[in-house]
Amino acid sequence: MIATNDPNETTLTPAISVVIAARNEEPLIEECLAAICGQEIQAPYEVIVVDNNSSDLTATVASRFQCRVVTEPRLGQLIAKSSGVEAARGDIVAILDADCIPDATWLANVHAAMNATAHKPTAVTCCYRYGALPWWGYTFVLISRLILVSCSRFLFGTLPFVIGGNVAFRREVLLCEGGYPTSGGIAGTELGLAERLGRHGAVRYLPSMMVWSSARRFHKGLGSFLLDYKLKEYVLPYLRRRS
Repeated sequence: MIATNDPNETTLTPAISVVIAARNEEPLIEECLAAICGQEIQAPYEVIVVDNNSSDLTATVASRFQCRVVTEPRLGQLIAKSSGVEAARGDIVAILDADCIPDATWLANVHAAMNATAHKPTAVTCCYRYGALPWWGYTFVLISRLILVSCSRFLFGTLPFVIGGNVAFRREVLLCEGGYPTSGGIAGTELGLAERLGRHGAVRYLPSMMVWSSARRFHKGLGSFLLDYKLKEYVLPYLRRRS
């Protein structure tokens, strides 16, 4: 892999850039980076951690791994991801949340799907897998997966949205369409990414790129999940964008 904090090391261009936006992720990012830096893939790749003005040791932990650490002082998950996309050098950009752990073949599966001989997609995405969840969490995950898979099948492989914390796309295509969306909240971004990328090809569901997630939002309770997460991060920003 190409992974360094030295900006002068540019002798080998990566095929894939992995972007991980992180703010105060010290407790979780080490396991994420250990998994992503140990991928079983022949193609060269780089790992970019965007430190979004953390007050803990997120950047210090990231610097222990073979990755580039980029600082983004403007607060906001979407802004941090956008900075990571701009800093990326790979033809393909894969975005992964800091609390997610990919299997060892995650990048290889992404690379193979994005470079399939026929009908090359502009993006691939997949949902998360979780450990123990409350009963309502299992219900939510089941319904979400059914919707995602159904959309994939009935729309002939083209999705109307992506999973923002587990998606890979062609960087050049996104930059031609104005870059990574930074408004409209998470919902607006997931819809906006699919819309922008879908103008140039298929956005496909790729089951083999499923990753483990910490499920931390589920463990705060149903009320917090619906109000603090879904309503504030998804619904309200999307409605403001549409108004």
